[in-house]
Order: sequence, then C-alpha cells, then structure tokens
Amino acid sequence: MKCGALFFCLWELMRQDLQASDYVQADETPVQVLHEEGCVASQKSYMWLFQCGPPGKRIILYHYAPTRAACVPAGILGELDIRHSAAADNKNVPEDEQAWMRSCSNAVMAGYSV
Repeated sequence: MKCGALFFCLWELMRQDLQASDYVQADETPVQVLHEEGCVASQKSYMWLFQCGPPGKRIILYHYAPTRAACVPAGILGELDIRHSAAADNKNVPEDEQAWMRSCSNAVMAGYSV
C-alpha cells in the first residue's frame, strides 16, 4: 500500500501542475471493463487523458471514470475555463498550437508517442 500512496502523491502533484497550466488538452476513450463491480460487461466506461506542457516537460495524466460527463474533467481540472472543441475549429487557439494539436492527434492515431 505504501507504493500506491506514493504514486497518488506524485499524481496529485502532477494534477496541480496541470491546473496551473495555461493550456490543457483532455480527451476520453471508451473502454470495456469485463469484471467491474456494479457494472455489466457490455457497459462502456472511459479512460481520460489530460496533457499539458511544452515538449520535454509534458505532463500526461490518465484517469478512469464510468462516465464521460463534464463533471470528470471539471473534477480533475478544477476551476479552469473548459471549452469543448476540435483543434481545427477552435478560434481561440493560435494557429501554431492548432498545428501541434493536429500533429499529436495524427501521431496518436498512427500509434506513435509524441
């Protein structure tokens, strides 16, 4: 149990840095958990990914949740301004950041790490 407590402390410190960031990306992916207490095997759950930071100092956090409701990112990100939009359609993000976001999405879809 000591190891879990240490990892939770590390995760919490990373979450605090994420909250202090000017820009955070978040996305959820449906996952199927076969033996989850209180759920049938066909029920969708979600693995959330939150990332921020410049290359070389990137913070990436994963969070499991049984829902994709807005309360999940709000619980992780706190009082940040949460906007739901695709990178190419987001008029509030500078063009160079939109290009970087598209390259990340393409790399993830191709199976490469960024």
